Amino acid sequence: MHQILSEFNIKSNVVSVPCVEVFNQQNTLYKKKVILDSIPALIIEASKPDLWFKFLPKRGGKVFGIDSFGESGSSEDTYKFFNLTAEKVAESARILINE
Repeated sequence: MHQILSEFNIKSNVVSVPCVEVFNQQNTLYKKKVILDSIPALIIEASKPDLWFKFLPKRGGKVFGIDSFGESGSSEDTYKFFNLTAEKVAESARILINE
């Protein structure tokens, strides 16, 4: 992801949050250090993306995710179907920072 964003000349911070419930239990200062208010955020969640909307910063952003159940296929095909590819997310980042 970081490499593709760099190709668009977009500086990025890539953060992994393995458990949204644990992240949500952290204090506000910590959460604001991880997801900065001063820049837009792109949040990628393969399941339950609605849990992440409350973390979007003041500058806005977008949450990518799969909000339905029962799709079958390879992970690669499923991610392409739901636009959860690095290329699609990077394109959204480019559009977001140019708004």
